[in-house]
Amino acid sequence: IQNLGYNPLFSEFTQIFKRFFSVIFHGTSMYNGRATLGPDAKDSDNEGSDNFELSPQIYTLLCAHLEQRDLPVRFTRTDMNGRYSTVYLSRIARKRTQILVHGTPVSLSSGGSNVIMRLTGGNDGSAVKVQEIFTHIRPSQDIIGEFTSEDFLVIKKLRPLDDTEAQYDPYRKFPLFQARLYHNDLLEDLMVVRSTNVVSHFISCPYSRNEQHLQVVKAVGRVRHL
Repeated sequence: IQNLGYNPLFSEFTQIFKRFFSVIFHGTSMYNGRATLGPDAKDSDNEGSDNFELSPQIYTLLCAHLEQRDLPVRFTRTDMNGRYSTVYLSRIARKRTQILVHGTPVSLSSGGSNVIMRLTGGNDGSAVKVQEIFTHIRPSQDIIGEFTSEDFLVIKKLRPLDDTEAQYDPYRKFPLFQARLYHNDLLEDLMVVRSTNVVSHFISCPYSRNEQHLQVVKAVGRVRHL
């Protein structure tokens, strides 16, 4: 914005973000040394890492995310002789409170759970709130006797502006600034996605327009590119 000559707007943004985000949160960038060092960047907390059974809803969502058609999920694979076999997807997972995604902590804390994710059906990142984190182990589809361990996030999306409202979003004129307006509430539907879909964390601040109370969502600490 400053390079485009909008100095008053840049100055206003600077004051707003300093006012609402005066605390420095380390470990929000994959290139920040504190993202991989220090007690806050452990692979998971010792507490809250017990095995548990996925609820029917979360299990169904996990199955859908893994693109399986039938329940219980069956992974079809071939052995060395070209014969097909099937294995079932376990309902048991490991509960987590924090994981690392390319060196960046994603957690259930108020700041660590605000992330931009790449979701199916579009290239643009979506702002989401992490509700649960779990690690799931399943038999490998490629090598018999091997297992695949993956981290998954249970998320809710921030309610985006509809097409009419989006026309009045001033931040869409500056895509490189990586900010968008969102409503203040979350969509009801839960989603289960791989943690590797995380693009970045985000910060937000209030925004009002014509008595409509929204929030500005700004991507920070990019983990990966869209």
